[in-house]
Amino acid sequence: MKISQSRPRTEPATSSRRTKANQRERNRMHGLNDALDRLRSCVPLPQQLTVTRCDHTAPQKLSKIETLRLARNYIWALSEALREDRRYGFEELVAILGMRLSPNTANLLRTRMTLDGELRVGLVEPCQCRRCSTTRNEIFGFDGCCGLCVTGEVDFWGIE
Repeated sequence: MKISQSRPRTEPATSSRRTKANQRERNRMHGLNDALDRLRSCVPLPQQLTVTRCDHTAPQKLSKIETLRLARNYIWALSEALREDRRYGFEELVAILGMRLSPNTANLLRTRMTLDGELRVGLVEPCQCRRCSTTRNEIFGFDGCCGLCVTGEVDFWGIE
Protein backbone atom coordinates (compact mmCIF):
# COMPACT_ATOMS: atom_id res chain seq x y z
CA MET A 1 0.00 0.00 0.00
CA LYS A 2 1.32 3.34 -1.09
CA ILE A 3 0.86 6.33 1.08
CA SER A 4 0.57 9.41 -0.97
CA GLN A 5 2.37 12.36 0.28
CA SER A 6 0.76 15.63 -0.53
CA ARG A 7 2.87 18.64 -0.90
CA PRO A 8 2.51 21.00 1.98
CA ARG A 9 0.65 24.06 0.82
CA THR A 10 2.55 27.20 1.00
CA GLU A 11 0.91 29.87 3.04
CA PRO A 12 1.12 32.65 0.39
CA ALA A 13 -0.65 30.55 -2.30
CA THR A 14 -3.55 29.67 0.02
CA SER A 15 -3.81 33.22 1.25
CA SER A 16 -3.85 34.56 -2.31
CA ARG A 17 -6.66 32.18 -3.34
CA ARG A 18 -8.67 33.11 -0.26
CA THR A 19 -8.18 36.83 -0.96
CA LYS A 20 -9.37 36.37 -4.55
CA ALA A 21 -12.39 34.33 -3.41
CA ASN A 22 -13.28 37.02 -0.86
CA GLN A 23 -13.05 39.72 -3.52
CA ARG A 24 -15.29 37.72 -5.89
CA GLU A 25 -17.87 37.31 -3.10
CA ARG A 26 -17.72 41.03 -2.27
CA ASN A 27 -18.27 41.89 -5.94
CA ARG A 28 -21.16 39.43 -6.16
CA MET A 29 -22.83 40.95 -3.08
CA HIS A 30 -22.30 44.50 -4.37
CA GLY A 31 -23.97 43.49 -7.65
CA LEU A 32 -26.89 41.88 -5.80
CA ASN A 33 -27.35 44.91 -3.53
CA ASP A 34 -27.24 47.28 -6.53
CA ALA A 35 -29.91 45.19 -8.27
CA LEU A 36 -32.11 45.26 -5.15
CA ASP A 37 -31.71 49.03 -4.90
CA ARG A 38 -32.85 49.38 -8.52
CA LEU A 39 -35.81 47.09 -7.78
CA ARG A 40 -36.73 49.16 -4.70
CA SER A 41 -36.98 52.19 -6.98
CA CYS A 42 -39.64 50.39 -9.06
CA VAL A 43 -42.01 49.23 -6.30
CA PRO A 44 -44.77 51.55 -5.05
CA LEU A 45 -43.04 52.60 -1.82
CA PRO A 46 -40.41 55.28 -1.27
CA GLN A 47 -36.85 53.90 -1.49
CA GLN A 48 -35.87 55.29 1.90
CA LEU A 49 -38.60 54.95 4.50
CA THR A 50 -38.36 57.08 7.60
CA VAL A 51 -38.98 55.00 10.70
CA THR A 52 -39.13 56.40 14.23
CA ARG A 53 -37.56 54.22 16.88
CA CYS A 54 -36.51 55.10 20.41
CA ASP A 55 -37.17 58.81 20.03
CA HIS A 56 -35.09 59.23 16.86
CA THR A 57 -35.89 59.02 13.18
CA ALA A 58 -33.70 56.96 10.87
CA PRO A 59 -34.01 56.11 7.17
CA GLN A 60 -34.60 52.42 6.56
CA LYS A 61 -34.84 50.29 3.40
CA LEU A 62 -37.16 47.38 2.78
CA SER A 63 -35.42 44.09 3.48
CA LYS A 64 -34.29 41.95 0.56
CA ILE A 65 -37.12 39.43 0.98
CA GLU A 66 -39.76 42.15 1.47
CA THR A 67 -38.51 43.91 -1.68
CA LEU A 68 -38.73 40.69 -3.70
CA ARG A 69 -42.19 39.80 -2.37
CA LEU A 70 -43.54 43.31 -2.98
CA ALA A 71 -42.10 43.34 -6.51
CA ARG A 72 -43.69 39.95 -7.23
CA ASN A 73 -47.08 41.15 -5.96
CA TYR A 74 -46.80 44.41 -7.89
CA ILE A 75 -45.96 42.63 -11.15
CA TRP A 76 -48.87 40.25 -10.60
CA ALA A 77 -51.31 43.12 -9.90
CA LEU A 78 -50.17 45.01 -13.00
CA SER A 79 -50.39 41.95 -15.25
CA GLU A 80 -53.86 41.03 -13.93
CA ALA A 81 -55.08 44.59 -14.46
CA LEU A 82 -53.89 44.42 -18.07
CA ARG A 83 -55.14 40.89 -18.67
CA GLU A 84 -58.61 41.53 -17.25
CA ASP A 85 -58.78 45.20 -18.37
CA ARG A 86 -59.87 46.31 -14.93
CA ARG A 87 -58.99 48.70 -12.14
CA TYR A 88 -58.66 47.95 -8.43
CA GLY A 89 -60.23 49.65 -5.45
CA PHE A 90 -57.71 51.08 -3.00
CA GLU A 91 -58.28 48.41 -0.34
CA GLU A 92 -58.17 45.62 -2.93
CA LEU A 93 -54.87 46.90 -4.32
CA VAL A 94 -53.36 47.22 -0.82
CA ALA A 95 -54.48 43.65 -0.02
CA ILE A 96 -52.95 42.28 -3.24
CA LEU A 97 -49.67 44.15 -2.80
CA GLY A 98 -49.51 43.16 0.87
CA MET A 99 -49.79 39.39 0.30
CA ARG A 100 -47.10 37.53 2.30
CA LEU A 101 -45.55 40.78 3.54
CA SER A 102 -44.91 41.60 7.17
CA PRO A 103 -47.63 43.60 8.93
CA ASN A 104 -45.28 46.60 9.12
CA THR A 105 -44.71 46.64 5.35
CA ALA A 106 -48.44 46.12 4.68
CA ASN A 107 -49.20 49.14 6.90
CA LEU A 108 -46.57 51.17 5.05
CA LEU A 109 -48.35 50.30 1.79
CA ARG A 110 -51.61 51.60 3.19
CA THR A 111 -50.10 54.92 4.27
CA ARG A 112 -47.10 55.54 1.98
CA MET A 113 -47.95 53.92 -1.37
CA THR A 114 -46.81 56.03 -4.31
CA LEU A 115 -47.89 55.54 -7.92
CA ASP A 116 -47.18 57.92 -10.78
CA GLY A 117 -50.15 59.78 -12.25
CA GLU A 118 -50.80 57.70 -15.38
CA LEU A 119 -50.42 54.41 -13.56
CA ARG A 120 -52.68 55.61 -10.75
CA VAL A 121 -55.42 56.57 -13.21
CA GLY A 122 -55.19 53.25 -15.06
CA LEU A 123 -54.83 50.96 -12.04
CA VAL A 124 -57.02 52.39 -9.27
CA GLU A 125 -60.74 53.11 -9.36
CA PRO A 126 -61.65 56.60 -8.19
CA CYS A 127 -63.56 56.59 -4.91
CA GLN A 128 -67.08 57.93 -4.90
CA CYS A 129 -67.53 58.29 -1.14
CA ARG A 130 -67.98 61.72 0.40
CA ARG A 131 -65.03 61.22 2.75
CA CYS A 132 -62.45 61.07 -0.07
CA SER A 133 -61.97 64.75 -0.60
CA THR A 134 -59.34 66.46 -2.70
CA THR A 135 -57.45 67.37 0.46
CA ARG A 136 -57.21 63.76 1.60
CA ASN A 137 -56.07 62.58 -1.82
CA GLU A 138 -53.34 65.22 -1.75
CA ILE A 139 -52.29 63.98 1.69
CA PHE A 140 -52.23 60.37 0.50
CA GLY A 141 -50.80 61.33 -2.89
CA PHE A 142 -53.33 58.91 -4.26
CA ASP A 143 -56.53 59.18 -6.29
CA GLY A 144 -57.97 56.04 -4.70
CA CYS A 145 -60.29 55.54 -1.80
CA CYS A 146 -59.22 56.39 1.71
CA GLY A 147 -60.45 52.95 2.67
CA LEU A 148 -62.41 54.34 5.58
CA CYS A 149 -65.71 54.03 3.74
CA VAL A 150 -64.93 50.35 3.08
CA THR A 151 -63.55 49.41 6.49
CA GLY A 152 -65.90 51.56 8.55
CA GLU A 153 -62.99 52.98 10.56
CA VAL A 154 -63.16 56.35 12.21
CA ASP A 155 -62.12 59.25 10.00
CA PHE A 156 -58.89 60.12 11.79
CA TRP A 157 -58.00 62.85 9.26
CA GLY A 158 -61.00 64.88 10.38
CA ILE A 159 -62.02 65.61 6.78
CA GLU A 160 -65.67 65.15 5.93
